[in-house]
Amino acid sequence: MWVGGVHSQVEMSESQSAVTNMASHLAHLMLIQERTKAGLKKADIVHQILQHTENRSSATRLLKDVIDEANRMLEDTIGYKIQEVPGKNVYFLVNTLDFEGVEDYLEADPDWEETRGLLCVVLSAILMANGEVQEDNLWDFLAQVNVARDDKNHLAFGDVEKLIKTTLVKYHYLEYVKDKHGPSVFRWGIRAEHEFNKMEMLNFVSSVYGEGRSARDFTEIFQALEEAEEANQTADSMNESSPTDS
Repeated sequence: MWVGGVHSQVEMSESQSAVTNMASHLAHLMLIQERTKAGLKKADIVHQILQHTENRSSATRLLKDVIDEANRMLEDTIGYKIQEVPGKNVYFLVNTLDFEGVEDYLEADPDWEETRGLLCVVLSAILMANGEVQEDNLWDFLAQVNVARDDKNHLAFGDVEKLIKTTLVKYHYLEYVKDKHGPSVFRWGIRAEHEFNKMEMLNFVSSVYGEGRSARDFTEIFQALEEAEEANQTADSMNESSPTDS
């Protein structure tokens, strides 16, 4: 029994070591992929990280363990966590600390700051339209800030329509929803939900209006954001108080 116990402990140690090594590899891949903002597909993770796993039946559980460990590594070192796009089998990194500082670490595309500025404008327009903005209305709004839909060679953004409708959607900053029976609309994407604070953005918009206006002046939007924040805090509190699995 004692010999068997020692053998079992050795196997567990080797297994944990394997998970740690794979998690380190995954964290490295996620950081590389984050420079393109495209995310990493589950199939690619399985192929590149779990390709040498002999017991394929336990691959799902192993994948969870590897992602959990990679999450721990990333959060402890640079304040990033891995987020899955619901229903897409795609993973990307979400910044939990200072965005600027982490982007320096990731050696982000130097053009990204200008793109991010345009993204903030688009997200603001969506926010002020109560969560979704019709496509034609968005283009009309952008035209007012000299960003034209048909500009294929914008000095900062290149092909403007492709950037907004394809690239930023691919990066999960925006959702573009087509409707056969009505206008197409833009919504916040899951990455934007994690990387941008809606209340802070509302404060920014109110400051742009000037004349002493505050976020509270936009009553309907402000109340909706407050209610969403309270709901999130309640959910977090319930998760923290619920018993952990044994």
